[in-house]
Amino acid sequence: MSPTIKSMAAHTSATRKKKIASGEIDMWKPIRASREKYVTSIEKILEAELKNRSLLVKPQELLFGKFLVDFLVNDKIVIFADGCYFHGCEIHHKDEFVGLPKRKAIDKSQTSYLEKCGFKVFRFWEHDINKNASKCVDQVVKYIESQPRELAGISN
Repeated sequence: MSPTIKSMAAHTSATRKKKIASGEIDMWKPIRASREKYVTSIEKILEAELKNRSLLVKPQELLFGKFLVDFLVNDKIVIFADGCYFHGCEIHHKDEFVGLPKRKAIDKSQTSYLEKCGFKVFRFWEHDINKNASKCVDQVVKYIESQPRELAGISN
């Protein structure tokens, strides 16, 4: 746990912690409310392409009260737009920064958990999105078309 988070946790009352744990307080609300401030350039590119394909897209969706995913498509498909530096792309950022091993472990854990919960998870690298976002979204569309309608999150 980072020193900042430890400090915040130490100054959070037991009552507030219980409200956060119960869902009465949504600690992600400020981030979602100011989405434009936090959305990355690759998320903007990917979102435009997803919407261009007329897919039902929910950006910055909170799942299970703990995973803030970049996009939720058809309520069954999760998409992450992973920046090459912060997520450790093997092509562009082989140099490790201090938190990279932990970030990679978190990414792997999130993907595994979401897949076990029945989601199809796509992770696209920043360089792939910048090179050809349409090709990334083609993978999502191909998956949707290959699934029975209910498994792809499409009703009637």
